[in-house]
Amino acid sequence: MKKFCVSLALAAISLIGYAQVVNVASVKKVILPQGTAVDKAVVSPAGNYVVVSDLNARGLKKIDLTTGKSTVLSKTASNYDVRISADGSQVMFREYSVDQDRLRWATLKTVNTSTLKEQTLVAKSRDIQGTAFNGNTAAIVNKGKFIKKPLGAKADAPAPVASIDHGALKLTVNGVTRNLSPQGTAGQSYIWPSVSPNGKQVLYYLVGEGCFVCDLNGKNVKRLGALSAPRWIDDSTIVGMRDEDNGVYITRSVVIAKNIENLREQQISSSSIIALYPSASKKNIVFSTDKGELYLVTLK
Repeated sequence: MKKFCVSLALAAISLIGYAQVVNVASVKKVILPQGTAVDKAVVSPAGNYVVVSDLNARGLKKIDLTTGKSTVLSKTASNYDVRISADGSQVMFREYSVDQDRLRWATLKTVNTSTLKEQTLVAKSRDIQGTAFNGNTAAIVNKGKFIKKPLGAKADAPAPVASIDHGALKLTVNGVTRNLSPQGTAGQSYIWPSVSPNGKQVLYYLVGEGCFVCDLNGKNVKRLGALSAPRWIDDSTIVGMRDEDNGVYITRSVVIAKNIENLREQQISSSSIIALYPSASKKNIVFSTDKGELYLVTLK
């Protein structure tokens, strides 16, 4: 079998002044199927495949990281807030439509990665505020109400779900949604929220301020600095992008791994590329570039 990935020299991304946060075994540029240019990528919990969208940000493909096989999951899905179930069998995504009054609606669906069978979880809503997978159970906050949809043999116990409602950060615990917003709501806009794998901490980005983490009561707030689109690697480690722009598009961006306890950080991507929107499992990190490339970082 021909090699699916082309290895890069790790020395190219080893920078003085960055402490080791994750143990990197290799950094590889993935050879994509012909005609595929990646906008965003989400890696499965097992780290064996990625779900990618093309640069037009419409439609989703599954790419096997061992064989390189590409499978179209949806031709109409958005790449916003894509989620993958714990066993990798289900991908949750949104489809957007505009009605005759020019109102934008979202339909929340899942697709089985083997059978390609779709299932609608929420039909035509303007208020899907948060989504997550608790194991193989879809957890959804729609219009401030919690919805649980088991997609496996049994329903998983509910875990906290972070959501955004008109810029405010909300948290749903045991089916009850309440305001969290640790820095208040006046003039504030929260984005990119998620709950740690152990369900004890909330990661979020405050527009104009940077990345933060807090407990489930909105206390013990810790500033993590300029890290856009942050994701959890494990309960103590996150990954995000440190980006700069000219007001129109991103001009520079590197992927950073950071320990939220001691605040040490490590640059993962080379400064010679514009590395965007990382996604992580315990085994690896993936990220795209402004040129539609896909990189795979394997962790020891």
